[in-house]
Amino acid sequence: MKPYAKLKLPVEIKNKNFIPESVDLVQTPKWQYGFTNPRESLTEEAYEFFSDIFKGEVYVQIHCGGAGDTMPIHVDGRIRDGKMNCPRPWAVNYPWGSNVSGKMYWYKEKIATPELAGNFQVNATSAFKGYCPGWKLDEVEAYESTIVDTTTLINIIIPHNVINYDPINIRWALSIRPDVNQWEWDEAWQLFEPYFVE
Repeated sequence: MKPYAKLKLPVEIKNKNFIPESVDLVQTPKWQYGFTNPRESLTEEAYEFFSDIFKGEVYVQIHCGGAGDTMPIHVDGRIRDGKMNCPRPWAVNYPWGSNVSGKMYWYKEKIATPELAGNFQVNATSAFKGYCPGWKLDEVEAYESTIVDTTTLINIIIPHNVINYDPINIRWALSIRPDVNQWEWDEAWQLFEPYFVE
């Protein structure tokens, strides 16, 4: 099973009146992110679609990758009391803005560090502001990648990042998740499988 699947959903995703620059972003050195009101960032049809799929409330992050920027390699979780807490192992990402689409990579550690959670190893020592835990490039090797140029289901509890290869334009993305997650990665795969395009 790949760590991603491109989707064709029966709704328009982004509200055309949504202004991403109005969001108060977390000021990280690279690849800023923030949180949006899903009723403002999504179309009404998309909000209803995801509410129905999730059987509950919708949670939406926004990601902002500057021209030529590289997102830190990370997993979407936090270490608490020596254990990894990943409340949502997957997301549906909707990108726009950059003329050259961002490429997403998934990694394996070169040297395994103590297991903290799930079925993967995490390095708790190399933290990046806003992205914790994080890995340096020489600590990992990429094993899968894809151009994320459309709505895509992604695994976010495997070390990953995105590179915006566009030298001029910002890459934006809405990252849509259930507010309270009920599904592991393989279950989310089955949930969205009717909408796969590859």
